[in-house]
Amino acid sequence: MADEAPFVSAIERFGDSLPVGFVAQGTPIRQFVFGGLKGKLRKELLNARNMYRETIVGLKHALAQLGPLQPPPMSFVECIPACDAEYIQFLLSARRLKDGVFIIEVLCGDEDAGMVEGCGSALQAHVPAINVGFIEGNTPIQYHPQSGLPFQEISFKYPLSNGAQADASVKYRVATLKDQAEFVERAEAAAAVDRKKAGGGRRLRMGEFIFDQFASLMIDFNGSGRGLTVEELENLDLDMLDAFTNAMGNYHPPHVDLDVDIVCGQCKRTQRVELPIKRWLDPFVVRMPSGSSPEM
Repeated sequence: MADEAPFVSAIERFGDSLPVGFVAQGTPIRQFVFGGLKGKLRKELLNARNMYRETIVGLKHALAQLGPLQPPPMSFVECIPACDAEYIQFLLSARRLKDGVFIIEVLCGDEDAGMVEGCGSALQAHVPAINVGFIEGNTPIQYHPQSGLPFQEISFKYPLSNGAQADASVKYRVATLKDQAEFVERAEAAAAVDRKKAGGGRRLRMGEFIFDQFASLMIDFNGSGRGLTVEELENLDLDMLDAFTNAMGNYHPPHVDLDVDIVCGQCKRTQRVELPIKRWLDPFVVRMPSGSSPEM
């Protein structure tokens, strides 16, 4: 787990409250209450177009109350910051644990665990949910006066042609569940166009995917009163663009610390894995075989 700052237990600090939340009609939306899951969840999950839509559907059914609304409408659930959704799913997973302990099993060198040079030994880690920490954002959270959605201001320096450096800043929204789903859907639509033109094959346009995120979430660039479009990002001076993307690489909102370092007892290598917080939804997801579709 992260050790750069004094340990803060996520559960003890936030309980049933969103770490970031949002504002709706002047009311901060932070508190939530879990409810029981019903059979309708299975049907709606079958209609979900991607894993992010599955999360939205799952949380809509899992939350009996969000802020003052019970049950919360889909529009409220879509506004949940992605980092808050991780916290909610962490709590949902923790409720299903035996003795409140996550058990992580992985092979040393498992590519999914972020390492490929291990010895192949079976590794296991036991992580009590109460010991899962929380990482503060690297800049304070603010809330947009119109939308009520959270954002952060990120400052950075970029080089000038004379060798000096200048200051710049961006105001960047914290991605919501709706943002995540729409990013993927736009990328998949573009890949489908490519596949149709090429007569086969499917490749994600990573450049468009990243620039789309930057443009969609940026609400102010360097005090201009608005963010940059994809076209403006494409025409930005390269040194400034690189400085901006480097700053964004170091940016993070507040979030539950899901990383766990496991040391192999055989080869002594350390690999980082992530707590399996989305397994709470697995029993309710029934995905059709790849390439299949319902008969009409």
